[in-house]
Amino acid sequence: FNALGLETGIALLHDHVNFVRLNPIVTDCHVVAADSVEGRKLNVPKVLAEFAGTPGALTSASTTSPTDSESYDTNLSGWIHYSVTDSLPYPFGLPGSTELKYVIALRNEPDGFESLVAAVGGVMIHGGTKVVKAAEGRDGSDGYREQGEKKLWLQEWAEIRCWVGTGWYVSKTMRESHDEAHERFRAWWE
Repeated sequence: FNALGLETGIALLHDHVNFVRLNPIVTDCHVVAADSVEGRKLNVPKVLAEFAGTPGALTSASTTSPTDSESYDTNLSGWIHYSVTDSLPYPFGLPGSTELKYVIALRNEPDGFESLVAAVGGVMIHGGTKVVKAAEGRDGSDGYREQGEKKLWLQEWAEIRCWVGTGWYVSKTMRESHDEAHERFRAWWE
């Protein structure tokens, strides 16, 4: 990740549509207005209130109003809504796939972005992705923290809320597709 540096990595994360399209199961991603029929599927203040107190959540999660009647144009504080379509593999290794369309909202942070997801079946996700230096990031491939090296890493966190019966599938699919998206990001960054 060092080839183009920290600023380039952050700029690539701030290119939301292209970053989201790095995910191998994403077939479409485009901006939608927060107050459109599609955009209204994700009420940012309400979802943030749902996740208030989550580790990694910004203070905005506890300070915005969760009311349904609130205008979707207020209290967005930089959140941009996107419509995303995934081609999801059937569970249990069954052949084939199905299409899932949902809404996400992303907001830039100095070192990456914060994310919200609202999908069918009550699936809600609050997370974030950022570029960090190795000393504040993950362990190296040898299992040791890479202290003192100036390597850069992509770090992601996510809190998933959904029905327990689908939680395993959501987590598995997200982990596998995001791992590949991170590899594609590395290639894009270098």
